[in-house]
Amino acid sequence: MKILHYKQEYIWLKVLVISILILGIYFRFINLDGKVYWNDEVYTSLWLSGHASTEIIEKFYNSEIVNVSLLQQYQQIYPSQGISNAIVRLAIEDSQHPPLYYILAWFWSVWFGNSVAIIRSLSAVISVVSFVSIYYLCRELFTSSLTKWIAVSLIAISPFHLLYAQEAREYSLWTLTIIIANYTILLALRKKTVISWVIYAISLILSFYTFFILNFCGAWSWHLYIRY
Repeated sequence: MKILHYKQEYIWLKVLVISILILGIYFRFINLDGKVYWNDEVYTSLWLSGHASTEIIEKFYNSEIVNVSLLQQYQQIYPSQGISNAIVRLAIEDSQHPPLYYILAWFWSVWFGNSVAIIRSLSAVISVVSFVSIYYLCRELFTSSLTKWIAVSLIAISPFHLLYAQEAREYSLWTLTIIIANYTILLALRKKTVISWVIYAISLILSFYTFFILNFCGAWSWHLYIRY
């Protein structure tokens, strides 16, 4: 009877987790084009288009009303120009942002379009992939399957993660690369093989090329953990 009762509770737990995951995915993709496309996201589109912000200022900061369609011309991506213009513009105007997310966003926009919903959907897709990565990280850390699913559920409905999953910025990718880097270093510490350390090095490089400053702090903290 106890085993039967435990199985029934486990079934309800699985139903609850699946429901939370469905809600998390739904909230990530709903109303992508309905929220205000705010300042930082506008810069994302501007950099991807290869235009300079000074160009916008010189042309439109003249105390006159500007037509929206004119501004949107500076947020369109032209595949014929290539991705190099976008990377150069990013490096010149805001070099604290490494290029990995913007490379992905450039190709995403070329393949699927320039609309607000399409550009933001890249972050939403990346955020959903984080469900899988946090599951494997918890599997490496904990033996209980309950812990893994609780962690996945928390990320799925976390307001913090939902917010950044709907922004045309690199923070969802940053979250994903941090989780993968933590998983791969635990794997490398357990297996102690060359290939496992190479995989960790690659994941850490990808994380650095997503956002560098705080990743450096994280890598240094892991160094102290391993050493002491």
